[in-house]
Amino acid sequence: MPTYGLARTGKTPTVFGLAYRRVPLLTSLVSISGLVAWYDFGNASTLFTDTARTTLVVNNNDPVGSATDLSTLGHHLSNTGATDRPLYQTNMKNSRSACLFDGSNDYLSVASFSLVQPTTVFAVFRALVVNSSPNAVFDGTGADSMELREGSGSAYEVYAGAFLTQTMPAETTSYHIISVLFNGGSSSVSKDNVNFASGNAGASNAGGLNLGRYGGGSRFLNISFAEFAVWNRTLNLSETASIQSYLNGKWAIY
Repeated sequence: MPTYGLARTGKTPTVFGLAYRRVPLLTSLVSISGLVAWYDFGNASTLFTDTARTTLVVNNNDPVGSATDLSTLGHHLSNTGATDRPLYQTNMKNSRSACLFDGSNDYLSVASFSLVQPTTVFAVFRALVVNSSPNAVFDGTGADSMELREGSGSAYEVYAGAFLTQTMPAETTSYHIISVLFNGGSSSVSKDNVNFASGNAGASNAGGLNLGRYGGGSRFLNISFAEFAVWNRTLNLSETASIQSYLNGKWAIY
C-alpha cells in the first residue's frame, strides 16, 4: 500500500494561502508510468567520466562524459568530445551534487529515440547567466523541436513550433523546478509548482534530447543541472503533485 502525504498544487489557496492535495509519496520516479528518461546529477553513482560508463566521477570538477538513464529504457546521456563536457560539482544544493555546463560548448545528449507529443518534462536547475540570447536549457535532437530556452527580455521561452510563453522570468539566484507539458494547443508550463502559462506550444516532436544546448548544436547555456526527467504522455494532477513533492523533498526548492 502506498504512503500518502500532502503536496502543494499551485491551485486555489486553501491552507495557509496555498492549496494542497493528498498524494502518494514517491521513492522513485519509475513508479509513474511512461517515464522514458531520468537523470539525477545528485547521484554520483550514475555519473561517469567516460562515454563507456566504466569510470565513475570522484572529485569535484571531474568531467562528465556520460550520465545513466534511471528509467528502464537505457537512454543514457553522453558527450564524446574531450573538451566540451560539463563538470561534476559537489555540495551544490541541499548537500547534493549537480552538473555544471559552462555556456561555451558544454552539453550532454542522447541518440535519437521516439519522443513525440504529448511529452511531459521536469527539470531542476539553476541558470548562472541570464541574457536575451536564445540559449537552451534543453531541446530535442532537431533544432527548436521541444525547447525551453532563455530569450528576449531575459525570460524563459517554451517553443515546439510556436511560443507558449516568452515572459516567464529567468534569474540566477536559485534552483527551480520547471515542468513543461508539450501537447500542441493544450501545452503548459509551471515554475516551482505554480502554473505560469497554458496554450499552444506548437506540434514539433523531440526525437531525442540535448541538455545545455539547442538541437542545432549551438546556443549553449551556463547552467547547473540537478535533475531531469521525461514522460511520453500527459500526467494527471495526482501524478504531477507526487513528482513535485518528490523533487522538492530531495532538492529543497520551495
